[in-house]
This record gives sequence, C-alpha cells and structure tokens, in this order.
Amino acid sequence: MVHCHSSQLAFRSLAASLFFAVIVPRAALAEPPPPAAEGPAPQSPSSQGERTSLQAVLAHAREHAPGLSVLDEEFGRVAARRRGTAPLLADNPRLAFGIGPRFGGASGTDFDFALGLEQPIGVSGERKRERETIAPLERRLRAERALYLWRLEQEIELAYRSLLHEEARLAVEDRALAFALDLARIAERRVAHGEATAIEQTVVRADALRAEQRQRAARAGVVAAQLVLAELAGYPLESPPRPLEESLPKPTLPPVESLLAAAEKHPDLARQDAVVAEEHAEVRLEDRRSWIKPTVGVELAREGSAGSPANYIVLGTLGLPLPAFERGQAERAERRVDEDVARAERERKRREYRARVQRAHADALAAEQQLALFTEGLLPQLAQGLSLIERAYAAGELDAIEVALVRERLLGAERDAVEARAEYERCWVVLQEAVGRPLGGSSSPAGGVR
Repeated sequence: MVHCHSSQLAFRSLAASLFFAVIVPRAALAEPPPPAAEGPAPQSPSSQGERTSLQAVLAHAREHAPGLSVLDEEFGRVAARRRGTAPLLADNPRLAFGIGPRFGGASGTDFDFALGLEQPIGVSGERKRERETIAPLERRLRAERALYLWRLEQEIELAYRSLLHEEARLAVEDRALAFALDLARIAERRVAHGEATAIEQTVVRADALRAEQRQRAARAGVVAAQLVLAELAGYPLESPPRPLEESLPKPTLPPVESLLAAAEKHPDLARQDAVVAEEHAEVRLEDRRSWIKPTVGVELAREGSAGSPANYIVLGTLGLPLPAFERGQAERAERRVDEDVARAERERKRREYRARVQRAHADALAAEQQLALFTEGLLPQLAQGLSLIERAYAAGELDAIEVALVRERLLGAERDAVEARAEYERCWVVLQEAVGRPLGGSSSPAGGVR
C-alpha cells in the first residue's frame, strides 16, 4: 500500500526552496575551498560485471527459474493418463477352474472339472469419457504454468526495480558521506587556524560517522536486493545480475474501467476456468462409471459318470449386475460438489481481482501525485546545494549546527524523492499484476492495455 507522506514531502520541498532562496545566494559569493584530497571512491557490491536489462533477466528466468522444473514434471500426468486409456478394455478377464471326484458307489469313481473365462465389457462409453478428461487436465496444467510465469515476471520486475532504488539510495548516501568527510577536513583546518572550536569539529565528525553508518546500511540493502533478484530469476548467487540504469516511464494511468475489463482475462481466472472444465469432465466420467457393466464368458465342464462315458458341456455366459442399491451415488455427488465449488471459487476470484484493481489503481494514482511533488529540476538543485553548503562553511558564513540542519533537510528531500519514485513503480507493478496483463510503459515483453 502507498504510505501517505505528502505533508512531510511538501515540508521538505519547502525547506529546500527556502534554502535556495536565502542561503544559496550567500554561499555563492564565497570563494570555493581548496580541493580536498580524494580517496578511493566507495565501490558498490554490484559494480563488477556488465549490467543486464530487465528483458534479459526475464528471458533468463523463463529458462532457469527454479519452479519451472516442478511444473514441467507435472505434464507427466498427461502422458500417464493417455497410457491409462490405451488398453481396449478397462478390466482384466477372470479365469476360474474347479476339479473334484465323483463317487458312484459300487460302480466306481470318476472326476468332474469346470473351466470358466469371463470378461467384463464396458458399454457405457467410459473409455471415451476418460480420454475426454485428458484435454482439460492439460489445459489446467498449461494455465498453471502461465500463471506461475506471469506472477514470476511481476516479482522479478518488482525485485529488479527495487534493486535500482537501492542503488539510488546508495548513491545518495555515497554523496552524503563524501560531503561529510569534506566538511570534516574543512573543520580540522579551521580549528587549526583558530576559526572554529573543538566542539564544532566534534559535531562535524559525528555527522561523518552517522553518514558512514547510513552508507553501509545502504550498501547492505543493495546486496540483499541483488540476492533476491538472483534467487527469483535463477541466477547463481555468486554472480547476481546488475540492473541497467533504467526507470519506469510515467505513462498516463489508464482509466479504471478499462483495467477492470482487462482483469476479466487474468491468468488466474483462466486457470480457474480450466479447473471448472476439468471438474465437469470428471462429472461426466463418473456418470458413465455408474452404468452397469455386463460380463460375458465361456465355460467348459466335464461331468464324469462311473461306469459310463463322461459328458462334456460348453456354455456361453452373460452376467448383468443389478443396480438395486449401489449406483455410485456418493462418488457422483462428490464430483458435482467439486464442480460447484470450482465455479464458486471462480466467481470469488473474479470479485477479488476487481477489488484489487480498484485498490491498486487508487494507490498508483496517489503515488503518482506524490511523485509529482518533486519537479524534474529540484533534484539537480539538491545536489548543487551540498557543494554550496560546503563553500559557505569553508568561508565561515555557516557554523556546524547550521550546516547539519540544512544538510539533513537537503538529503532528506533527496531520499524522499527516491522513495517516491520507488513507491510509484511498486504501485505500478502491483496494479499490473492485479490486471493480469502488461500496462502501457511496462518493460514486460507483451503489449499494454488497449
């Protein structure tokens, strides 16, 4: 959800404006201090290797995402069901054999035997109905794979942009640390010349220590964001991807009515439609299984007769079960309940996505308005303001307390600008995921909502 910081952002923007109106003219007249000795620039943990575009990361994820192998194995169920319907008859024949003596008293003994072979025959079309369940099963599995890929792409895009924002935060903290170290060197020189007190130098050093702590925290945030992106996209954790310096453009936010219409084709709803079709096919199959299944057979019997030749009998048999009590009522009723539940779940999800789209649209609109508080020309002025503060402090026009206050206002406004951009892009991706298809201005390979 969008966090409402409008009043705080407006206050910081006003403070920055007052700074440029009052302090900058004074600082601009001061002579610039001698250049400080520059040490090695702090290196980001993601500063090695080539940068990768979002499109390349998504393409890599479609081939190497950890969850895809599991979903691909699920398609083995389709082949297994095809093999299950391959035999001509669903039931095996039954062979029965019996043999025993025949006692004839004084006339002697003989023996009898009987040999019977029976085969249940399906006449209800059950085999055809079983084959008809294969296509809905495959449709559901493909819909689940498409849904997984869609959600994965949204998570990757969000993680990719989060990494960009973490790098932007690190850049802000790098500038803050460099500025704090320059001030510390200036304060040391002023104290040596008797132009400042030791307390002022202590304040400046404390600010430098705090700036270093924030810079280290920002660096850790970059590392964590890199690992999240690598895990989602299937990259080795030892060499996570580096994002390109790109930012989501600011297209016109589509009207909520068009987004609601597009959400009717959300991949999750398509998957639920496939579940309904699969359950309906199972209902039809269970209805056919409740039909009677006759049994045909042949029986060969020998009837011995003591003192006379034996008799051999060959009989054809036909057996019919009488469905007087059990007709598969429980199984058929359960299947119908499953179908009704699937349809109800489909309607619930449709309502849920409509609500999500409306909420996400409102959040994106609020984030867009917050981002508009920061004009395109404000951020370059903020960066210039730090150098002007340094010149004013070196010229003795500002003391350490004034520098700390103004510096914190400027850096706070710059951090808020980064947060506003991050929140706007996060809300955009959340709205896109709720709609179920790429919006205009998205880096997703598909087109935007028309």
